[in-house]
Amino acid sequence: MGRLTLKAIPGAKHPDIEFIAPSGRSGMANAPVLKVRLTEPPVDGRANKAIEKWLGKLSGTPVRICAGASSRIKTIAFDMDEEVFLAAIRKALGGL
Repeated sequence: MGRLTLKAIPGAKHPDIEFIAPSGRSGMANAPVLKVRLTEPPVDGRANKAIEKWLGKLSGTPVRICAGASSRIKTIAFDMDEEVFLAAIRKALGGL
């Protein structure tokens, strides 16, 4: 089972996923590797549900938030290797 950290930006004008390069991760072990912009507001868990649904659809595997439910920095878990997960998202977004 894979895990990675992301930064959520709820209430954005347009949904988007940005891949953060390892050099831009400030040397922190738990630094985000994805920046996920969502149009949903951070109200009643709507943004969290949108993250799980969108990343699950893009990757083809269930995604759940396992830490940071009330924070912009979140840890997600999924049933595949991290590199395979990120590659599936890149492919689904058109090879970004």
